[in-house]
Amino acid sequence: MNCDMTNHFTENTWHLAIEKSNFNLLDLTDGIIMINSDEYLKEVLNNLTVSITNPNFSKISLTGANSLITVTTSLIGNDHPENFSIVIRNCLFSEINAAEASAIYSSVESLYQNVLLLDSNDFRNISSSSSLGGGILNPSTTMLSPMSAERSNDATTIKITNNTLLGIESSEGGGVISWRSMNNLIAFLIINNSFESVSTRGNGGILLANYTIDAEASSMQYAVFNFTNNSFKAISAQNGGLIQFISKSPELIEFIFEANKGEDITVSQNGGIINLPDYI
Repeated sequence: MNCDMTNHFTENTWHLAIEKSNFNLLDLTDGIIMINSDEYLKEVLNNLTVSITNPNFSKISLTGANSLITVTTSLIGNDHPENFSIVIRNCLFSEINAAEASAIYSSVESLYQNVLLLDSNDFRNISSSSSLGGGILNPSTTMLSPMSAERSNDATTIKITNNTLLGIESSEGGGVISWRSMNNLIAFLIINNSFESVSTRGNGGILLANYTIDAEASSMQYAVFNFTNNSFKAISAQNGGLIQFISKSPELIEFIFEANKGEDITVSQNGGIINLPDYI
């Protein structure tokens, strides 16, 4: 999807809907969906919508540097609180192996909110060997330069609700999610999900978050992580059984961890549930 804005008209729209489809036995180098823009105008892509509802994706090998869905523009997002650019709902993802990227979703860091909604999906037997980590998703494959993003602190960037994740593996940290930034607000809302048999040889059985504030940043932006009413079973990592934070400015991390259940969580070094570096 080329969301180019060189010839800008207010009615420009980009819509894609995939419903009740099957994608099986595929060997792909470029994934299934690629979203880019010439970024001629530095404006949020409010008129972009991708809706994926009720399809099955199974036995897929991703041999290139892309995920099933890859975004290469920092303009992805939406200004309207209830509208997400990408909505993935009621899908089955099974037996997917990614060689150089997160298996389902990867993106350059976005300037905006309401990027991705994952709701009521079933993820089974998925692995990623990406050097950046993140078995399922990585929303920061390329970081933005230090800047002050115009966003409210309660805006949700990525929302993950009512999903089942079973048999997920990441070789380089962040069994499910890997995220990094130098100074850009993000908010993860992770509610009512079931995580079972998730593993990484690196840090962060579920989440690896690296928030390293750049000295040239013009202002400080908060990173928000809300884990509520999730279940975790048979999760393993080197450090941070569920969550690994890396940050020299912990005051800029808002962390909510409520009504979650954990069982059989294993680490080989530090932080049975959450690990914070020694210098915090």
